[in-house]
Amino acid sequence: MEEYANYGFARMHEQLENNPNCYFKDSAFLNEILPFAINAQSNPKTEEAESLD
Repeated sequence: MEEYANYGFARMHEQLENNPNCYFKDSAFLNEILPFAINAQSNPKTEEAESLD
């Protein structure tokens, strides 16, 4: 979980270095998430998630 959070913070840090005002837009976080969603749709995994039951 720590690696997941650190990736997010590193990504935000990179974006802020390139453009300090990038997160002051209404769609800023949506623009960050959409590429991941589009990639997931174009490359669906064939394995199903294991049930936690």
